[in-house]
Parts: sequence; C-alpha cells; structure tokens
Amino acid sequence: MLFLLSAAAARAETSSDLARMSLEELSNVEVTSVSKRPERIAEAAASVFVLTNDDIRRSGVQSVAEALRLAPNLGVQRVDALDYGISARGLNGFESANKLLVLIDGRSVYSPFFSGVEWSQLHPDLPDLDRIEVVSGPGGTLWGANAVNGVVNIVTRPADQTQGLAGLAAGGAGYQSYTARYGGRLGADGAFRIYGRAYDRADSIRDGSSAADGWKGGQLGFRTDFDRGPTHLTLQGDAYHDRVPSQIPASPNGKLVGQNLLVRWTQAWSDDADFEVQAYYDRYERIARGILDGVRTYDIQAEQRLTIGQHQLVFGAGHRVWKDRFANFVNGFVLDPPTRRSELSNAFVQDQVALGDVTLTVGVKAEHSTLGGTEWMPNVRLAWRQSPNTLLWGAASSAVRNPSRLDRDLVFPPLLVRSQFEAERLIAYELGYRGRPHPRLSLSATIFYHDYERLRSTEPTPVTILPVRIANGLEGESWGLEIWSDFQATERWRLSAGISGLGKDFRTSDNAVDLSRLAAVGHDPNFQMIARSQHQLSDRLDLDLRVRYVGEVPAELTPGYRKAPAYAEADARLSWRVSDRVELSLAGFNLLDASHPEATEPRRNELRRNYQVAVRYGF
Repeated sequence: MLFLLSAAAARAETSSDLARMSLEELSNVEVTSVSKRPERIAEAAASVFVLTNDDIRRSGVQSVAEALRLAPNLGVQRVDALDYGISARGLNGFESANKLLVLIDGRSVYSPFFSGVEWSQLHPDLPDLDRIEVVSGPGGTLWGANAVNGVVNIVTRPADQTQGLAGLAAGGAGYQSYTARYGGRLGADGAFRIYGRAYDRADSIRDGSSAADGWKGGQLGFRTDFDRGPTHLTLQGDAYHDRVPSQIPASPNGKLVGQNLLVRWTQAWSDDADFEVQAYYDRYERIARGILDGVRTYDIQAEQRLTIGQHQLVFGAGHRVWKDRFANFVNGFVLDPPTRRSELSNAFVQDQVALGDVTLTVGVKAEHSTLGGTEWMPNVRLAWRQSPNTLLWGAASSAVRNPSRLDRDLVFPPLLVRSQFEAERLIAYELGYRGRPHPRLSLSATIFYHDYERLRSTEPTPVTILPVRIANGLEGESWGLEIWSDFQATERWRLSAGISGLGKDFRTSDNAVDLSRLAAVGHDPNFQMIARSQHQLSDRLDLDLRVRYVGEVPAELTPGYRKAPAYAEADARLSWRVSDRVELSLAGFNLLDASHPEATEPRRNELRRNYQVAVRYGF
C-alpha cells in the first residue's frame, strides 16, 4: 500500500501549501450548537471551542475521545483500553460522567442505561469530519435533557466535499488504524461517499504488565447528499463490529456491534425561513465487562427557523423511543424489568432579538419522559458587541438529567431495591468574553457558577439499613473559569494555550445519608492546561507540539477509588506533504512517561507511551 501511494505521489503535481486559517477566519467559523442556526463563533454567547478538520489532522489522533483532549474546556480520563470518562466542568469519571450530550450529525449517542457515552462505540471517519463543536455549560433549552454540563457536536462533511479516492494508514505501539474512502456524483444534484475503517487498540498497562484489555474492530459507512434549489436531502448510515474482552469466564470473547441510519430533509422557503425534519434509527449490542446490554432507538424531530424583523426564532418538537435489554453474568445486580420500552417527547422555542449592539436570547424547552416525567428547561442570554472585535455575554439557564435505567430499575434483592429516582437539576450562571485584543491574538474567557440539586445518592433503609435504594440525596455547587487563546507569532507559526480551573462543594441534603460517599459528583482535578505549537517549517514540512498538565485527581471519600497523581505529558508530530495528495507523518504520544494513570476507578489501568507512523492519500 505504501508503495502504491508513493507512486501516486510521484505522478501528482506539486502543490502550494494546504489551506491555513487566519485568526480572523477562525473567528468567522460558523457553529450551530449554541442557537441551532449557523452563526459566527465570534458572535456566539456561550463558552464554545471548535476543533477544525486541520486541528484533528495535525494532532495525529485516531479516535474522537483522543481528539477531545485538544479542547481546553473538557476533562478527559482514560480508564483502560476500552473506556473513557469525559466531562465538561467536572463531575467526571466513567460512572459519573453522565451530564455531557454528544451528537454525530444530529444523532444523539448516549446510553439510556446510565445516561453516559460509550466512547469505544464512536468511530466516525476522522479525515472527513468538518469540525467538532465543544460547548461547556447547559444546553437543555435546545438539546434537551442530559445537555447539563455541555454539548459535543460532531459534524461530518457533506458528500460533495469528499470526492475521489482517499486512504489513511496509521500504525504504532498503541493503536493501528486503516481507512479507505471513495466519493462520487449521483447525477447532477447528488453526491455520495462510502468508507471502511479497521482499527486495533493495544493493551493498557496494569502493575507494570499488559492488562490484556486490547480490542479490534471495523466499521463501514456511507453518506449521500442531494441539493435541488432550496431543497436539501441527506441520507447516511454506519455499521460496526468490534471484538473486546468480555470478562465472562464461560464466554471470554465479547463484542460491540451496532448500526445506524439517518435521513434529514431541509427546505428553505426564503432567505428568512427554513424547515427541517430529521429521523434516525440506532441499534447497539454489547457484551463486555461481564454484562450484555442492547438498545434500539427510534427518533424523529422537526424544527422551523424564522427571521421576522429583529427576531430570529427557532422552534420545534421531537419524539424518541428506546427498546432495551440487559443481563448481568458476574453478580446479582439486574434490571427489573430486564427489558423496557421508554419514550421521550419534547417541544421548544427560542427567540434571539437584536437590539442594536445588544442581543437578547430567551428560550424554554418542555420535555416528558417515561422515567422522569415532565421537566422545563429555560434559558436567558445577553450579548453585547462592545466593539467589532469584542463580545461580552452572560447567561442564566437550567438543565436536567433524566433518570436512567440504572437509577430506577437496578435491583439486587435483598441488598438493593427499585427506586423513585427523580431528574437531577442544574441552575447555571455564566459570564464570558470573546475577542481579538490584538490583530495577532484571540482570547476567550468564561467564569461560571453551577448550583446542583437532587443528585444521585445511595441511601439506607432507616433502622435496618438494608435494603438500600438509589435516591436524590446530594446537592452542591461548582465554580470555575475557562480561558483559551491563539497567538499568531509569524505567518507560519501559531501558538495556542488553554487553562481551566474548578472548585466544588457537595454534600448530602437535609436528613439524607449517602453510603457511596459522594461517588456521583465524580473525581476531578482543580486545574489543567494545554499548550500547542503549530509550525509550518517549510512549504512541505509541519511540526506540531503539545504539552498538557493535569492536576491531581483525588479519590475523595468514595470507597475503593484511588488517587490519580498529577501528570505532565507531551505529544509531537512531524509531517511531510509529499504532494497535494500525499502526506507522511511521524508522531509520538505521552512522551514524558512510560505509562501513567488518569482515572480513579478501582479497575483503572495506565496509558502507555506510543509512537505512530502514518500515510494519508487524497484527504
């Protein structure tokens, strides 16, 4: 394969440098996660960070979870070769990171079993991503329950922007990945792409030796887009099959399998009005960690966008149905009932009013779920364009996390009985700045205060203690700041840095007892930072360097959990553009330590140092 790509490179014409975005162009990047309509990031009244396609390419990472380490407003903890805990503004951990909503092209990818994300099941074709929008702070008004601490919106490129043959081969000590993609036309109005991926993740480290938790798999997918005047139609889907350790002695070979299919129709009635309908089907089944679980999801949603004078309105409604099943092969904890059909319905409206240099945004969402009942999620935002390069904004908003199956239906008689767990609630206050104080410098800064109620606890029966039940016995506050900046040192050299600080104060509510000792509020460092250097050494050579520091992650009071020491790590990547079609690269990850832990879970393992050689063609 390398020989064929090199031969193709020799025949290709020498090209100029790949496109680079200036700081002004970066400020004009459009995002949709904040208001569900395209808007310049410079005008978005939220703490939003965007990873561009070029950012992901230059990082050398081969998974979404690893790409999110580049976002300074997220905390990433890798538990082992399979699992991650990823969260915004704290409450992180594999079991406690249940307040971050993740979408791929509008399809929600979280598990109704525990309201979290199975990051090992997300395999979008990274070279064909357009961007990843990372919003820290509540997004419940537009996106609904579970968009409590943040939203990660993964957006792939339309099919007409991914034409021709392309391939990627990356191999190293910790990860191997191979991708092939082909795109073409479908008549005068349509375009398509098909792709296939294979990947192999190496074992993590436990007590200085291999943890035997490596896994491998593959994914196939397609996307088609049709444009006919004001009408746009998208049809896309994926299917994957991964082989993972099951931790079931009688059946050691586990699996992760799934398929999804999405259709989206958009009709622009005029420059001031458009309508969109989206529906998707998603299925996954997993045998891992001694558990079998599977979910089928059916979702339909519609929304209308209107501009009437100074008002930009967006309103819509949706309905979702889950059908699930669950089995436990290692102990007596089961779900009662083992299968359930759950439903969720919602309606929302938001109005953005332009008042000269000031923009007021007011919205509310009503959502009704089988397990959580009816919840209201309001939102108020105010933005002041103080100058062409300066935006000041503030927000007050509310969001909820609906009860999951584990919250309500997990039992182990006579130790644990079913509960009447209610939705967790957050009220958040934010103040932010985004601007370009100098032509070579961009800066974003946010301070926040979060007030949580009805968080999950484990409470005993009075007098007898057993059985225990899941309850809403915790409350508390968190506060902090998020700052990131880009500095264009020269035309060919950009420096970026980001920091986040977090403080927390959680406790039991009046008359409540929590046997888990605050496990639901997670385990977080109080400080972390990342610094990046992107240097174009010549017309053909790029050098990318990254350094990150993560403070100590305490085990807190949770029984069995372990402290994760503070660590500093460095990554580096050198790439050579052989031609406008071929790129060769050498990368190193976690270069400062042979291995280190990041999580506090009792089963946590350590990350190993990794080197990677990669070749890209056509992307």
